[in-house]
Amino acid sequence: MITDNYKNRSKSIKKKPLIGLALGCGSARGWAHIGILNTLNEIGIFPDILCGCSSGAMIGGAYVTGHIKNLETWAKSLNWKELFSYADINIKRGGVIIGDKLYNMFEESVGEISIEDLPIRFATVATDLSTGKEVWFTKGSLLDAIRASVSLPGLLAPFKFNDSWLVDGGLVNPVPISLCKALGADIVIAVNLNGTILGKHCVNSENTANNEDNNSDLFSDNNLDNGNESNDNITNRFSKRLKSSIKTGMESMVSRVWHGFNKTPGVIDVLASSVNIMQDKITKNRLKQDPPDLILNPKTGHLGLMEFNRASEAIKEGISCVKKHETILKKLVYQKN
Repeated sequence: MITDNYKNRSKSIKKKPLIGLALGCGSARGWAHIGILNTLNEIGIFPDILCGCSSGAMIGGAYVTGHIKNLETWAKSLNWKELFSYADINIKRGGVIIGDKLYNMFEESVGEISIEDLPIRFATVATDLSTGKEVWFTKGSLLDAIRASVSLPGLLAPFKFNDSWLVDGGLVNPVPISLCKALGADIVIAVNLNGTILGKHCVNSENTANNEDNNSDLFSDNNLDNGNESNDNITNRFSKRLKSSIKTGMESMVSRVWHGFNKTPGVIDVLASSVNIMQDKITKNRLKQDPPDLILNPKTGHLGLMEFNRASEAIKEGISCVKKHETILKKLVYQKN
């Protein structure tokens, strides 16, 4: 039998507030999440709920499975040559890069696991390509949840899930604060990687100066349709040429595709800047509609969308951002405990 005294005492016991962490999108800038997560733990802040979008989904997934240190080591070792070894290129699949090699590597490291079996509540957000609606992954395969969320349009191939094609969650919810709250977070700390990105490009322009003449055959007139060739043959030939170009003249290929010709924007340059504009606008609107308790804005605007080889710089920015807000973070979390 439960006595009245016990009932009254239990009412006076203050429930520990659930801390939610919303990790935003940002492609290569997402490496900053590693520094943020590690430093939050160092100052005694551990999320009860973690929601990620795009790169935030991948790094969040590594964190909740206990593999973030391994991911950090791998990220810091990356160079352009290694990056392109993961670029299983096939422009017929809806993206320049399919991504299967990268996700196979991630699966080997993390293993197949269900979101329901994770030690803390975890979720990701993706976008339905047909309807434009948000798709929340709160259960089921962790790998599917991550794969769907990171499929950046034009770069990574869309992900087929059930009867829908899913792409990057950053198109609709770049910083998934609303998802954290829906899962029961009392305090939401958001990480926005898009605060200083407008006008930034994928690769520093000085890298292109000495690479003007190599691999020009990739874009030469010989690669254009002669009027007698099927679309499939043209696509296959272009894919083969692109793969060959990557193997034999990687730096030049990066320069050409990223920055184009005669100082005009390249294909990826245009795509990256467009994504930057879109994510900046959507992020600002979503933050106004659904503000977090605290927002962290690591200074990652100098890092390009695809500069995954600069992980050390991004991680340092994440560390610096948390240390700068350490007093505010502790006050926010501990005052509500």
